[in-house]
Amino acid sequence: MNIPPEPRVAIVALTSDDLLAAHALHLRTLLRQRQFRLLMGLYILALLGFIWWKTEDLIGLLATLLALPIVFWILLKLWRRWIVWRVRRQFADARMMRSEITYHWSEEGLSFESAYGTGHVPWEDFLDIRQDQSQALFYEHRFVYRLLPLRAMSEAQARDLRTCWQKARQGQ
Repeated sequence: MNIPPEPRVAIVALTSDDLLAAHALHLRTLLRQRQFRLLMGLYILALLGFIWWKTEDLIGLLATLLALPIVFWILLKLWRRWIVWRVRRQFADARMMRSEITYHWSEEGLSFESAYGTGHVPWEDFLDIRQDQSQALFYEHRFVYRLLPLRAMSEAQARDLRTCWQKARQGQ
C-alpha cells in the first residue's frame, strides 16, 4: 500500500510566544558568532584592567571582582524582563503579525501568503536556516528572517521542509 505524501502546506497565526521563542533563537545565533565573543572578551579584559588600575588596595580589588558577577546577574535578569516586555508589546502593536499566514514549500523555495500579500523566496536566497524544537527561522539577511512555527506542521512535514532546503543547498 502506497501512502501519499503529506501536503507541503502549513497555516499558522503567530502568537507572542512564537515571537519570543524566535527572538531567543535569533539571540543564541548572534551570541555564537566569533566577532561577538571576541568583542565581549576584549570588553571584559578592558573592564578588569580599569578596575585594577583604579583600585588602590587588594581588598577593594577583591570586593569589586566578587561584586561584578552579582551585578552582571542582576542586569541580565532585568534585561531579559525588558526583552519579554518589549517583544510582547511589539506583538500587541503589530496587527500584521496576528494575521493568518499560509506557507507552501517545494524544491524551488518557500512561498507565503497572508491578508497583507504573497511572496516566494527561492532556497538559494536564504543565507541560513536556524531551527529548534518550536520554530524555524529562514534568514534572508543577517538580521532579517521569516518565522515558521513548527507547531503548524507535522513531524513529517518538518522533515520534508528541511530536506527541500538541504537539497537546494547541496545543489549550489
